[in-house]
Amino acid sequence: MKNRILKIAIACTFFFVLRLLSSCCEEYIRCELILTGFTLHNMDNSLKYPVEVSPEENIVNKNAYVIRVKLANEFGEWNYSSVLKKMNSLSSTASATSCGTIYTYFYNAYPAKIHIEANADFNKHHPSGTSLNDLFVCVPGDSKEQYSYPSHAMSIDNLISSMKKDMDIYYEYIDFYLKYSPENIGTYTFSVIMTMSNEDVFIERITVDLK
Repeated sequence: MKNRILKIAIACTFFFVLRLLSSCCEEYIRCELILTGFTLHNMDNSLKYPVEVSPEENIVNKNAYVIRVKLANEFGEWNYSSVLKKMNSLSSTASATSCGTIYTYFYNAYPAKIHIEANADFNKHHPSGTSLNDLFVCVPGDSKEQYSYPSHAMSIDNLISSMKKDMDIYYEYIDFYLKYSPENIGTYTFSVIMTMSNEDVFIERITVDLK
């Protein structure tokens, strides 16, 4: 009986030491992301997740419209260092491989301002060319994890705050959900203007028929 207890104690100690060694000494790699622009896509949110609309049709129900902003990310400098880092102290956005390499990401510049407008009167409070930011909420995501609406929705101002320099994030796209439908159905051309903290400015436009 004593031998059995001793064997179990030795096995537990060995397992604990292995876990401690694997979690305390990791190769920590910090990856710079450079945002070089974006593309716009019309999405239909009638189902559980937004689905891209055929470019030939571009018709979306006015109560289910989403503008997807696909970010053009490029990798910049990769900073390698071996540091004492416990897995449970990392940001939830970090990832680790089986060989103990941990990657986190930061944008070299973040959007200091995002402005959305339309070429036609949206309602009496939002005439053509004025900001529609208060009519949209956004949900960022990537191919590994698709966040749901409205539980993960945030305002545009909160999105900008989350993308500030040195934040450990990586977004492949940002979905802008239209909270309030227009007073008049018809064709709208939306402009998305993104001004970066390094003063780069990206402008893209997309046309959709809201029915």
